[in-house]
Amino acid sequence: MAPDPAQLDAARALVAAALRVATDRIGAATAMFGVPVWDSFGQLSVILAIEEAIGARIEDADLFNRLTSVPQIAAFLAERAETKRHAEPPSPT
Repeated sequence: MAPDPAQLDAARALVAAALRVATDRIGAATAMFGVPVWDSFGQLSVILAIEEAIGARIEDADLFNRLTSVPQIAAFLAERAETKRHAEPPSPT
């Protein structure tokens, strides 16, 4: 499922903050090497920001290598949020 505009905006903001650039420099389709600061070192900052956002480490090398664009990051964060939502027990009524 493709991320919705709000999810893309959240991913753009996360990437921009991690790279310390203005959000308007990061587009909805921006990928690693698409802006000068998003090089291999910048990718480490992006991964650390994702880890902080989800409260977990990303240790899977395949996942680490897939999280290299705003759409992929948005989809991952949306999937994590959905998984977390289903894992929470229902509130008592």
